[in-house]
Amino acid sequence: MIRVGPAGWSYPDWEGPVYPRSKPHGYHPLDLLATIVEYVEVNSTFYAIPRAQNCANWVARVAQHKSFRFGAKLLQDFTHKPVPADLAQWEQLALDWRRGITPLEAKGLLSVVLVQFPVTFQHNEDSVTRLGHIARLFSGLPLVLEVRNREWFEPPALATIGGLGYSLAHIGLPPSGTHQPDAACQRGGETLAGVDLGADAFEGLGMGIHLAESLGAKTRVLGEVDAPVVLEHRAVEVRDQRLEARPGPGQVERERLSLEGDTEQAAAGLPHAP
Repeated sequence: MIRVGPAGWSYPDWEGPVYPRSKPHGYHPLDLLATIVEYVEVNSTFYAIPRAQNCANWVARVAQHKSFRFGAKLLQDFTHKPVPADLAQWEQLALDWRRGITPLEAKGLLSVVLVQFPVTFQHNEDSVTRLGHIARLFSGLPLVLEVRNREWFEPPALATIGGLGYSLAHIGLPPSGTHQPDAACQRGGETLAGVDLGADAFEGLGMGIHLAESLGAKTRVLGEVDAPVVLEHRAVEVRDQRLEARPGPGQVERERLSLEGDTEQAAAGLPHAP
């Protein structure tokens, strides 16, 4: 099956159009989202080590929705910062990160660990070595590699990615000589077709989702069975219990984990994790 859901849930412009402005005690956005979509990508795990208590709370909130799944974006230390000279630093970080998401994994609700790299991450020996370290540290988790440079979508990079146990995400990007090809997804070493998402892309999915317009360059597709389609947008409307999504104005607000609780907060001033 294909699951559709948003990247994160903490967006100020969702207050009112999506979430009630007056909330009952103990309200959490997942209470609503789990009735509308079947997947959500947790972005806060990119910015900080997740808390097991928070993840357990998320599990409890979606317990009645048996098909609901989570994706978690891997901590930025592994994808956007230099590889430490002493890999023991990474080993401890990986242990802490994995311990934090244990409730999601233990309940079988973690369908994706998104290993998202910036456009500067090119196919070379150092990059492949980094991917090997990550694959070892997070062995057994459903690792999905998100890269932008087209070299990753050509042999021998495809064979390397499959050999390390990654799935390869396909994201919509503007045409460019350095961006990925139009249709390039992979799982288990096999290239799969990408999906062109337009206004009618999700007709008949039976999930109460309608896209008012093409979501354009911020839609990510994982071309695999039981794969999520992640919608990154800033403007939504709820009409008759249907989530209607429109492309945002272009300014992307990212989320990070509030160290004081389980809410994902808009990370003001933080750059987009490309």
